[in-house]
Amino acid sequence: MNVALRGDDWGAGGTRKQRAQARAWIEEFRPILFLQLYAVYVFHETTDNADDSRCNAQTRITDEGYQSFTVYIFPKFWDALTTDDERRFYLLHELCHVITAKTRSLAFEILNEKLVRASEITRANEYATDWIARIVMSLLAK
Repeated sequence: MNVALRGDDWGAGGTRKQRAQARAWIEEFRPILFLQLYAVYVFHETTDNADDSRCNAQTRITDEGYQSFTVYIFPKFWDALTTDDERRFYLLHELCHVITAKTRSLAFEILNEKLVRASEITRANEYATDWIARIVMSLLAK
């Protein structure tokens, strides 16, 4: 099942051509990363990220249970990155955050002095490792 990419009408940033290109790259990467069942939202920002001047794109896991996330694309993504290869890499990087999200979440819980069991850490690590292994196996099969 391939969930349709949603986000065409989110935000006012980017040109029509840029928005279409970002959608095409996301659709290219989704099957490789096994993200076909995820609802992917794209928000094209009109201003750069004030919290992090180096940030050109950002991923937020909207809801793990419902398998959805949002990729925020800032103007800097199109302006500061000079080649499509760079842009594709950074967009792929953002999509990979979905794979590592559980481990990051546990790390922040530990940082905030919340009790995290060893079994939760192991489960999150195995989840990400298995996901990566499936990606590599699918690429080897081609």
